[in-house]
Amino acid sequence: MGINILLCGDFYPFPEMEYIIKGKTDSEAKLIFGDLLPYIERSDIAALNIEFPLTTQNRGEKKIGPNLKGNPICITPVCEAGFNLAFLSNNHILDFGIEGMNDTITLLEHNGIKHVGCGKNLAEARIPYSDRIIFTGQLDRKSVIEKINSAYCLVLARPDNIQAKYGFPTKLGEYLSTGKPVIVTSVGDIPLFLRDGENAYIAKPDNVDAFANKLNECLSDSIKASFIGKKGKELVYGEFNYLEVTKNIVYSM
Repeated sequence: MGINILLCGDFYPFPEMEYIIKGKTDSEAKLIFGDLLPYIERSDIAALNIEFPLTTQNRGEKKIGPNLKGNPICITPVCEAGFNLAFLSNNHILDFGIEGMNDTITLLEHNGIKHVGCGKNLAEARIPYSDRIIFTGQLDRKSVIEKINSAYCLVLARPDNIQAKYGFPTKLGEYLSTGKPVIVTSVGDIPLFLRDGENAYIAKPDNVDAFANKLNECLSDSIKASFIGKKGKELVYGEFNYLEVTKNIVYSM
């Protein structure tokens, strides 16, 4: 008997989401998740990463980088969409301390959403969601590199939002450097360096079908995928090479 599992990336409850929910004129889930809803509905397990705590705590931890949090009201579209599992072990869950993390856990449990990756202790954090899914734990840096290099292809579905528009993902450079074919969305400065069908597979952002089509294209032709992966590696060792970038900076000065 098969099981359908949907694994989603970061749920980023940006401040505007609170205003969308409070001033809604339609289903919150439809407004937030749009075309993803049918895929969630067809899944036995629909999981997403809660990128930072959903809490009203105001005292952030002292750290390098921003302290991020979301209003607890932002759990509403997650519940309405039908998500039943949340990943919590990420780099922002403790931005507002243990209290912020516990607020998030309590909120999820109150709404019937199971969670993995965080708990009152290590044993609780490691409790598996199901006996049909095995969570192997955190990998060290060497193991992460080995896993990435052993992949057939690497994917990066960045959404069309302000963060993606004005930021460039460091992991894209890491992915390209492996020589494996990369499927990525056309946002921000990515199209300035990558060309669809030449050194990467480029999909429209926020379009599940478009991304799935590019993934299928990559999987269906291993020879072409290998060629595209090699071209991506050539790009990264040219355009993203620190020696070449330094030369450009010195020249511009």
